[in-house]
Amino acid sequence: MSNCHKIHILPISLCSLLHLEDLNLSCCYELQELPEEFGNIHGLRILDLSCSQLFALPETLTNLTNLEHLNLACCISLEMMPGYYGCLKKLKVLNISYCFKVRIPDGISNLCDLKSLLAVGLYDLSGSNMDDVNCVSSSIHMPKIDFEEANLDSDFDEMLKHKKLHLVGIDNVQNIYKFEKFALHTHQRLNTLRLSTNYWYRDEGANIVPGNVVLEKLIPPRTLEHFELSGYDDSIFPEWMLKLTTILPNLVHLVLTFVKCDHLPPLGQIPKLQSLVIESLPNVKGVGEVFAGGSKPFLKLRYLNISDMPNLERWLTKISTSDEVESMYVFPNLHHLKVSQCPKLRFEPSLPECFLLEINASDEILLGQPKTPSQSHPMPTRRIKIDSCELSSSGGYQLRLLTSFHSLKFLSITTCDGLGSWGENIGALTSLEVLELSFCDIPRFLGRIRSLRRLSIHMCHIPCDFPQHLLQLSLLRELWMVHCEADFSLPSETTRANLAHIPDINLYFVSLLSISVVSFCFI
Repeated sequence: MSNCHKIHILPISLCSLLHLEDLNLSCCYELQELPEEFGNIHGLRILDLSCSQLFALPETLTNLTNLEHLNLACCISLEMMPGYYGCLKKLKVLNISYCFKVRIPDGISNLCDLKSLLAVGLYDLSGSNMDDVNCVSSSIHMPKIDFEEANLDSDFDEMLKHKKLHLVGIDNVQNIYKFEKFALHTHQRLNTLRLSTNYWYRDEGANIVPGNVVLEKLIPPRTLEHFELSGYDDSIFPEWMLKLTTILPNLVHLVLTFVKCDHLPPLGQIPKLQSLVIESLPNVKGVGEVFAGGSKPFLKLRYLNISDMPNLERWLTKISTSDEVESMYVFPNLHHLKVSQCPKLRFEPSLPECFLLEINASDEILLGQPKTPSQSHPMPTRRIKIDSCELSSSGGYQLRLLTSFHSLKFLSITTCDGLGSWGENIGALTSLEVLELSFCDIPRFLGRIRSLRRLSIHMCHIPCDFPQHLLQLSLLRELWMVHCEADFSLPSETTRANLAHIPDINLYFVSLLSISVVSFCFI
């Protein structure tokens, strides 16, 4: 049932298939929750729930005591995993990679048969039980060996018994000949590899082997699923990194940080690649068709993070090949796109479609070509977060571009100038249900967003006509105002009348003209 984009609610009848063993619901983009009856499918052994809008799991899921493989990767909306997972005694594989919001489920530290716990991309771990949190932390930890300090003859033999390995100091190697017998590519147990420099401790007086020569000798085994290269001073990648499609066909997660190469390697044809992080590559100015590597690129890619690229100006999001009549999307199945500190970047011809789009300190992105509604793209953008961007330049063009996201349901804007100039076209956001504003102006035509159901305002100045805006928002059910200054007063008959249709009102530390409201709730 994967890629069933129209499924909103899982039919209850499916839960009566008591002997079903394998269920794949990945990429069911509209699926938000599972019924309580889901726990009745007692025969289930393999369950793939990699769905970007799935926000909660039923507590009855812990009744699936025959479950062996649970994949929740890229469930970027998932917050709750209630119940005690320690009773899933047969669980061997649990993947919660890129579930940024989720609390660590209770009881996973008691899963004796758990062979693989994947938590890629998770750094701020939280949970009610420290044993469970530590269980995830230890799964992320990698044994480390420093080339500057290591005894290559003994340390490598010991370290390569592990499935994960962090090799530090690839820029401090003084004897390349010992790498000849090292033969990293023959160690088929290796699943995760991080290669990094030891820049601050470099011995400038030593006879250091050039980084490209060292990296050329460190070809990973084909079994590798997670690879990170952090720190590389050469302008071109080694030959094997230009052939990752065949060298690392099982690669799922790839991270490139602090690399001084002029161009990105072709990555689009790596068949299993799901997440890609590109950070601090100051010499890369453009990304084009070579990056895609051919026809139908990045079919499995779910998460793309581009950050701290000060000179990156152009990124192609559609390509055409000689055997294709129409141009193709470079990222056809992207769930989450995060762009930060890329002040010159523009996507051409338009922004990629994805479920969640995050933009931080990257003004030029919103100056790209307006999006046109696409019937062929499987997943329109539903959530956008914008932080520290200038929205008032170019005659408000960025704001007009935002209104082209016709399926947008959630919009968060923080520390952005120019929001008050958003014109009447704000009403084009006909699907928007949640609006969060922090440290910015209130749009003067806010009342035109008639679909709005939740409005949250934090550290903003509230204009005197704000109550009139609320009167137009007939579907609004929840209002939050925190640490705000308002140009109207309470209680007044007009204001009370404009708030009467909102069942849940929360005001905290709000100054209403001469009145300071520390806390006020009306439900």
